[in-house]
Amino acid sequence: MLKFRMKYRTALVFAFVAGFAGLLMLRLIPTNAAPPSTEANRPLNSSQTTTEEGLENAIRVATISPQSGGVIRSTKLPCSAHWYDSADLFAKVSGYLAQLNVDIGSRVKAGELLALIDIPELEQDVVLANAALQHQLAAVSQFEARKKSAVAEFHAAEAACVKAEADVHRWDAEILFREKEYRRLQALSQANSVQEALVDEKLFQLQSVQVGKRSAETAVLFAKQQALAAGARVELSEADLAVARMQTKIEDAKLKKSQLYASFSKITSPYNGVVTARRFHPGEFIQAADKSSGEALLTVGRTDLVRVVVHIPDRDVPYADAGDPVEIEFDTLPGHHFQGELARVAYSEDMRTRTMRAEVDLPNDKNLIVDQMYGQMTIQLQAAAESLTLPAVCLVGDLKNGQGNVFVVRNGTAQLETVTVGLHDGIRVEILQGLSPDDVIVIRPPTGLSDGSTVQVETAAAAGT
Repeated sequence: MLKFRMKYRTALVFAFVAGFAGLLMLRLIPTNAAPPSTEANRPLNSSQTTTEEGLENAIRVATISPQSGGVIRSTKLPCSAHWYDSADLFAKVSGYLAQLNVDIGSRVKAGELLALIDIPELEQDVVLANAALQHQLAAVSQFEARKKSAVAEFHAAEAACVKAEADVHRWDAEILFREKEYRRLQALSQANSVQEALVDEKLFQLQSVQVGKRSAETAVLFAKQQALAAGARVELSEADLAVARMQTKIEDAKLKKSQLYASFSKITSPYNGVVTARRFHPGEFIQAADKSSGEALLTVGRTDLVRVVVHIPDRDVPYADAGDPVEIEFDTLPGHHFQGELARVAYSEDMRTRTMRAEVDLPNDKNLIVDQMYGQMTIQLQAAAESLTLPAVCLVGDLKNGQGNVFVVRNGTAQLETVTVGLHDGIRVEILQGLSPDDVIVIRPPTGLSDGSTVQVETAAAAGT
């Protein structure tokens, strides 16, 4: 038994020595003694060929090349839809609700009669104001006739003045004739050629003509005074007519005011939309809005256009401007993607939330969107720059001052390169400087990879990355 054990131990020692000698001989065999590689087992990249010993120690890595085109700066935020316009319709006057033509959910058109309030006293005010206006219009016609009469009297007085002045001239001629006749007979009388009685007769005629002239001159003065009086009556008639016309305007304004108040009995829709609230029923007494703090009779929302409101956080405020493209999805409308743009931004942040309000005007012709719908809005804040991009998982370590590190494969080794990083969205990162489109970048660098490590390259697709 003892001899058997000694033989067994000797065999084990011999086998161990023989194995160690064989392994030593294999390591001493030169690499160029290996058979030439075939086309099938040739390395994928000639720049990454290495010795068999290097391949045994190489780290297997997946690689990818940079893609042209930068990263779009965008943000996805919660948003809510609101009617573009919404109006609470109050009664301007008090009265009983005589007619209600709509109810909650009714589709209405701009100017459509929605409700009618019974206010007979205002209707009577319209009748009274109209009668007063017609009365005043008649007064205007009367004063216009008086003015025409006064103007005619004035012209007649002017004509009488002309006639009286003409009479004066006629008397002047008569006086001149009688004076010549009187002097001629007076000379004949001194020569005892005519009787004295005939001379006295001519003197009487001369004196009569002189009296007639003085009477004509008095008539001229009277005619002028009559003309002045007629002119004053014309001015008075013009003033009366102006007052009457002004009073007509006053009565017309009163009529329009009464008609306006009467029109307040009709509640009409301010725009195309839908009735979202109805708070009274026919027969109820409606208080005027200025006499009560009660509820509105109806509420109407405009539906053809909605206002989608979003609150942009402080970090994105510098990049948000009117005109930025947006895409909106509502939770209750899966599969619908609404395209638009920022219509307006507040350019002022809310101190409580540190967000800036922005709005999108979204057409709603199919009435799919309703007030207070909740959804998500993706805003394209900046377009992609002319640069290269990589998957974010290519980066090594943390970003500092816009700088990052990636492994670039050159001649079969991984070289750690510093690159300038731009935008990144968590999926892809923008590389501004440090790489070219032909570079081969390690994606998801494995543990243990360091600058100068020998690597065995696989494409990202082959590695399943």
